[in-house]
Amino acid sequence: MQQVVDSLVFVFTRIVPAILVGVTLANVAVELGLMRYIAAATRPITRGANLPDEAGGAILTCLASPAAGYSMLADYREKGRIDDRQTIVAVTINTFPGSVSHLLTYYVPVVIPILGTRASALYVGARLGIALAITLTGLLLGRLLLTAPARYTTPPGFDGRDWRERVLEGLESSYLLLRKVLVRIVAAYVVVSLLISYGAISSVTVYAKPLTSALGLNHEVAAIIATRVADVTSSFVVAGSLISGGSLAETEAVVALLVGSLLSLTVNTFKSSMPFQFAIWGSSFGTRVVLVNLILKLFFLSLFVSGLILLL
Repeated sequence: MQQVVDSLVFVFTRIVPAILVGVTLANVAVELGLMRYIAAATRPITRGANLPDEAGGAILTCLASPAAGYSMLADYREKGRIDDRQTIVAVTINTFPGSVSHLLTYYVPVVIPILGTRASALYVGARLGIALAITLTGLLLGRLLLTAPARYTTPPGFDGRDWRERVLEGLESSYLLLRKVLVRIVAAYVVVSLLISYGAISSVTVYAKPLTSALGLNHEVAAIIATRVADVTSSFVVAGSLISGGSLAETEAVVALLVGSLLSLTVNTFKSSMPFQFAIWGSSFGTRVVLVNLILKLFFLSLFVSGLILLL
C-alpha cells in the first residue's frame, strides 16, 4: 500500500505539474502565434528531419522538462497538427534534449558528488553519448521515412481576437485534454505500483552475479548491478563507496552502472516510462512509443557497454 501512496505523491508532485505546464504552453503558444518564433530557432532540426514547426517547440521544451515536451507533442497529435510517424520521429529526437535537462537537475547535484569527478565524467559522458546517438537516429529516420511538409503549419495568429481571448481559448483546450490524461496517468501508476508491491519484478536482481561472471567482471560490481535494478541513486552510492574504498577502479564502476542500466531497462520502462507514455498517448500508440524507445536504448546501451568492457 505504501508503494501506491508513494507513486501517487510522485504523480501529483512531479508528473502532473509537468503535464499541466506542457499542455498549457502548447495551446497558449499556438493561440498567440508564438510558434512562429519558436519554429525559427529549431527549423534546422525540424526541416532536417522533415518535421512540421510544432515539433520544434517540443524539442526546446524538453531541454527544460521532458515530461512537458512530450505533453506538447501529445497535444499537437491529439489536434491533428502532427501525425503518428512524425510523432515517433519527434519523440526519438527529443532523447538528447531530455538527457541534457537531467544535467542540472540530477547529474550535477547528485551523481558528481557521489561518484567523484572522473567516474561521473565517464558515466555522464556515456549517457549523453547514448542519448545523442538515439537523437541522430531519429533525424535519420525522419529524413528517410517522412515527406517534407508542403507548407509549415504554424498559424499566423492574426484573426481579430485579442490576446486575452487567445489565452482563454488555449486554457480551455488544455483542460479538455488534461481531464482525459490525468485519469489515465493515475490509473496506470496505481496498477504498476500494486504489481511492484507484490514482487512482480524483484526476481530480476538474482541475475546480477551470473551476468557479471559471464562478462568477466569483478564480482564486486554485482552489488552495483543488483542495486541499480531496485533504486538508481542507491546504485551510485554503492559505486561511490567501492571506488573510494579502492575495491573498484572508476572505469569498472561505470561499466557496472551501465550494465545495471541495461539489466534494469525493461524493469524501469515498466515502472516509470510505460505508465507515463500510456497516460499521455493512450495504450495503443503509447505501446509503439515505448517499444521504439526501448529498442533504441537497448541497442545503443549494449554497444557502449560492449565497447567499455573491451577496454578493461
